[in-house]
Amino acid sequence: MPDLPAERVKLGLPFLFTGLDYFGPLYVNEMTLEKRWVCLFTCLTIRAIHMEVVTDLTAQECLLAIRRFVAVRGLPQLILSDNATQFKLTADVLTSDYCIQNNVRWKFIPELAPWFGGFYERLIGLVKHSMKRTLDKHTINHNQLCTVIKELEAVINTRPLTTVGTELEHVLTPTDCLRIGGPVVAQISDRDFLESATATKSNLIEGWKRGQSILLEFTKMFNNQYLTSLRERHDRHRQPRTVVARAPRLSEIVQIKSDSSRAHWKVGRIVELIKGSDGEIRVAKVKLPNGDTLTRSIGHLFPLELDDHDNTVTLKDPTLTEDQTTENNQTSEQEEIATDANKRPSRASAVKAREKVKEWTAQLMINLFEQ
Repeated sequence: MPDLPAERVKLGLPFLFTGLDYFGPLYVNEMTLEKRWVCLFTCLTIRAIHMEVVTDLTAQECLLAIRRFVAVRGLPQLILSDNATQFKLTADVLTSDYCIQNNVRWKFIPELAPWFGGFYERLIGLVKHSMKRTLDKHTINHNQLCTVIKELEAVINTRPLTTVGTELEHVLTPTDCLRIGGPVVAQISDRDFLESATATKSNLIEGWKRGQSILLEFTKMFNNQYLTSLRERHDRHRQPRTVVARAPRLSEIVQIKSDSSRAHWKVGRIVELIKGSDGEIRVAKVKLPNGDTLTRSIGHLFPLELDDHDNTVTLKDPTLTEDQTTENNQTSEQEEIATDANKRPSRASAVKAREKVKEWTAQLMINLFEQ
């Protein structure tokens, strides 16, 4: 496996190296149903996102979205995108003078190779699925969509990435790298201003409740989709790409699911993996920062997004609780079994079809020899 590109690991300001892509359309109610798209910027280093709503897929709208992004996040050194028409035209406009003067480089991934943009495609897939299922149940206007998009952006940027320090005293999120301290809340103390708003109080409350309902629904759906995806790893260099089960490892840092909100989930280190009578791992012991040890099923343990290990381990890997010497003495037969376990299982109909083909072939050969 080659090393990661320099822009993925180079120290710098947030969004100095940025991935760019669109998803949509989403529908808003402006007297009639109209389409909107979301321009998603992804920081290659800290995995934070920034979203802007656009009204169409023209290069002009793309350029305006980039200008709004630069005004908030700063000027990137590298923009990485696919080969969409609006990106090509926008790049031509920017690279003429603006990019040269500001040392901005626009790079396109190879055509018909979307996996080169996998670092943002994964986030887009999770956001798109959760957002569509959420907004399909609600009819909102353009302004409400812009507000919801920014609230969802804040939710996604608070997802845990990794831990800081050996004692697990803090879980690092993209927001920690974007700003220091909590959000700024404006305090309105003007009595005249507050009293003048009483005429639209009911409408304001109704709109606020509606926005909160959408935000809570999306947050719940995104968390479920995102946490589930952390347990999966995609096989490399396979077509089609398959997903293998992701088992916990000894000394791995994990989040422990509880009834409280995700922001208050405990973080611990796995100190023991317990096998059942059938050899499957279903329970693990996790040590907390205060020294306490909890016993939890692996269904309640979620790995962090940034993992120290790149190797994929399947649930049937016999080396999880054995000594390292056992791993070194595995036979080639065991390795073949482990390789087969990573393959996508065949459908029952496909298996039956192959058996039928074998029977017909055998019968054909018999008939030929009898003649």
